[in-house]
Amino acid sequence: MTTRDIDWLAGFLEGEGCFHSTDFDTRIIVCSTDRDVLERASMLLGSSVTIRKKPMDLERKQVYTTTACGSKASGWMMTLYSLMGERRKAKIKEILEGWRCSNARVGTGARFGHPVSENTRARIRAAHINKSRLPTKLTAEQVRLIRAKYKPFVVTRKQICEEYGLSASALGSILSRKTWGLLP
Repeated sequence: MTTRDIDWLAGFLEGEGCFHSTDFDTRIIVCSTDRDVLERASMLLGSSVTIRKKPMDLERKQVYTTTACGSKASGWMMTLYSLMGERRKAKIKEILEGWRCSNARVGTGARFGHPVSENTRARIRAAHINKSRLPTKLTAEQVRLIRAKYKPFVVTRKQICEEYGLSASALGSILSRKTWGLLP
C-alpha cells in the first residue's frame, strides 16, 4: 500500500464514507453505485463488498457497500484523521475517544459517553488484562444490599450495575433469584 492509496481512500471516504460507532464497536461504512471503485476501497480497508439493495425499478442503479469494523476501523480512523475535513475529524475524534475511554466495550453494558464508576473501570482493566470475564464474585452481604437497594424508578438497574461492576443479565439473575436463590 502506498501513500497515494491512503490519500485516495481518504478522499473517497470524505465524499462517500460514514464513520460510525455502536455500543461495542467502531465502523467505517461506504456505499456506492460504482462497484469497481468500492472494490478498490474494500481491498484497502480489508473488507468485502456486499449488495446493499436491489433496485426496485430499472431506472435505479445497484448499490454496493463495504464495512470495516472494530480495531481495523479504528486503526484506519487514526491513519486517515489528518487527511480528513473538519467535520469528519470531529466525528472520528468523538468515536475514538469513546473507543478508548475505559475499555467500556468489554461487556459491562456501558455505552459510549456514559459515565462508568472507578470501581467498574478497575474491574474492566483487571478482566481485560486477565483475558477473562469481569470478576463478579459478590459476597452474600453485597447481594442482600443489591436486593434491598433496587427500587424501580428510584434506583435503576443501570446505577446498580455501574456501582457493583455487574452486567445487566447478572443483575437480573440476582434480582430474580436465579443466582443466590437460597439467600433470603
